[in-house]
Amino acid sequence: MEQIVQAQLRQPILPRRWTVAWQPLPLVRRFQRNPVDLQDWSYGYLYQGLIAFAKRSGEAAPADLVAAIGRENGWEIGEAPWRSFDHPDDFAVGAAYVALEPIRPEKAMLDPLRRRVGRVIAAGQPTQPWWIDAIAMAPPAWVALACRDSEPALLRLAAVRSLETARFLYSPGERLFFRDQHARQRALEGKGPPLFWGRGNGWAVAGLARILEALPADDPSRQPLERHYSETLESLMGRRNRDGQLPSDLSDPAVGERPRPRLFWCLPELVASTLAFSIAAAGRRQFSIPGIGF
Repeated sequence: MEQIVQAQLRQPILPRRWTVAWQPLPLVRRFQRNPVDLQDWSYGYLYQGLIAFAKRSGEAAPADLVAAIGRENGWEIGEAPWRSFDHPDDFAVGAAYVALEPIRPEKAMLDPLRRRVGRVIAAGQPTQPWWIDAIAMAPPAWVALACRDSEPALLRLAAVRSLETARFLYSPGERLFFRDQHARQRALEGKGPPLFWGRGNGWAVAGLARILEALPADDPSRQPLERHYSETLESLMGRRNRDGQLPSDLSDPAVGERPRPRLFWCLPELVASTLAFSIAAAGRRQFSIPGIGF
């Protein structure tokens, strides 16, 4: 892990320039001051990883880098003009700032996140994200802030939003989550084979684990969320291919062991495997979930 972090620190942070709403193109040049691009959800998880390593190892450089970027951006979180203000991806950077605050405290560093969360709560009925990896974006940030500020209402909102998404996209027969509402609808209408995305399911269990860490035992959402968590992980463990990895397309009965006309969907999915296996190990320690083996 130390070698990976050191290699990352040697690389320039490459901001992204958005040409259209859904197509990020990497810019081949060194670090630029671009607060919108450096608040992308993928950077948010990079920052979270660097902070976690800094806390565990005691090394200052990873936390210093995240603090410098946050300071440069005024501690703002993402808000692309073509998306709603409560878009889940925009909150991933906020979770990093909450994790950073205990070791690099700065005045008002969490204020932009608090303001955005306040807008979500004031909206009453926010936009519901109907794609499964959204569970790993906004809810963990809300959970972290709720624990930091002792806000049970915010913790409850994270649990309720996650449970609504999980229930809508869950397939009880497969014990997996559909990629999004469109994949679910196609399956219900019988338009081709169902799509259960390996990485999306990995993100889902990762997000659920972070919510369950903080959710009180008597919260009404805890039992169904823990059931989704354990059933999905158990299903993932049974869908590994011969080298132990998960395929991109979890609905493939050959679990990635033969070529398929759907191109890359038959290939091993390193991100899905890493997410699922690391979360499975953590879940066995924290929640004593039986029946999940390696």
